[in-house]
Amino acid sequence: MTHDQKQCWLHISFDLLRNAEMFDRAITSDETWCFQYGPETKRQSMQWKTQNSPWPKKARISQLQVKTMFVCFFDHKVIVHYEFIAQGQMVNQQSYLEVLTRSRESVRRKRPGLWPDKWILHHDTARA
Repeated sequence: MTHDQKQCWLHISFDLLRNAEMFDRAITSDETWCFQYGPETKRQSMQWKTQNSPWPKKARISQLQVKTMFVCFFDHKVIVHYEFIAQGQMVNQQSYLEVLTRSRESVRRKRPGLWPDKWILHHDTARA
């Protein structure tokens, strides 16, 4: 880096440190696809055996062809809100607005110090 670039980075770093409380107010959201797994657990597959009998084979938990979307809102302290979008439900403007409305209510309950106008929502696809 040139000397001017180093000075620019230095000024940006000092500005970020001076405004560090901004990061305490930020709530970030992200979503991902999750697969549903079969219902048989280790406990359900247990069975009685005698001391001399061989160990039973455990059934593997198999991944089903059911995908669901998981949406999570979090800050630097806690997960503020999360929900699973039902399979087959269309994710459009109206449905995502409902998710945002429910997340807003969770912020009010779980982070009252940030309510009503001290928090910033940063969505993963939105520009900073």
